[in-house]
Amino acid sequence: MKSINYSRKNMRLLKKHVWTMMLLALIAGSISCSEEAPTGLQEDKNAPVVRVNNVAENDTLYIEYDDSGTLLEVEFFDETQLSSYSIEIGSESGSLISISQEIEGTQVLDFVDISALQNNTPYVANLSVEDASGNSSILSFFLVIQFQEPVEVIFENLYIIGSAAPGGWSLDQQTPLTANQNNPNIFSWSGELKAGEFKFKAYEENDFCGGDWLHPTEASADISSTEYVILEGCADTNPDHKWELTEEEAGTYSITIDLENETINIEKQ
Repeated sequence: MKSINYSRKNMRLLKKHVWTMMLLALIAGSISCSEEAPTGLQEDKNAPVVRVNNVAENDTLYIEYDDSGTLLEVEFFDETQLSSYSIEIGSESGSLISISQEIEGTQVLDFVDISALQNNTPYVANLSVEDASGNSSILSFFLVIQFQEPVEVIFENLYIIGSAAPGGWSLDQQTPLTANQNNPNIFSWSGELKAGEFKFKAYEENDFCGGDWLHPTEASADISSTEYVILEGCADTNPDHKWELTEEEAGTYSITIDLENETINIEKQ
């Protein structure tokens, strides 16, 4: 009888223990559920991004002019949802381009027609974007549309020839001038000039009669003369005028010839 009573007592203790464990499990489950993250989108705390050709804040963006129209490519990004953007482009006189647009999505690409802006003129561009969470960003920079008309090349080569030149009258040692990278009609040279005379040959061939020459407008011209004429070599009717240097004038010189404005500058260094 004692063993039976002891067994029943143990059973009551076991049931009490089981109910205690179940209660603890329910409490733990409730705590675990309350600590789980809520479903749905998280709060967007990061500002959206606006990008234009990777130009930096307050930097200058140069865009080449296109006759068919010039477009500014603009990109907007956000991790959750974009809302709107605005674009203001103008000068001190006022805004020339003003755009406000509502947008959707996390990435938007747009093109802005800026062909009405003047070429080679700096403008101020201010772009702003806002996302659905109210975050915003602003990008400000300077904008310049570059336009260069095709240049008609007058002469591809120029050489200094004469007793004052480094190579003398030898066409095998003719001294070339260098064309400007931005304007092929401007040539320059720096070097030693001796006492003597010189003129300029406008073609490459080793032939005194094979093309045009640049001469001063008068015989034995002083180096201060800034005018020249273009004459065909060896023509009987053309005067063969040259620039001249005296012994005192010999030395290091810088020469610049502007074929578009038809001027020459010979300056002693």
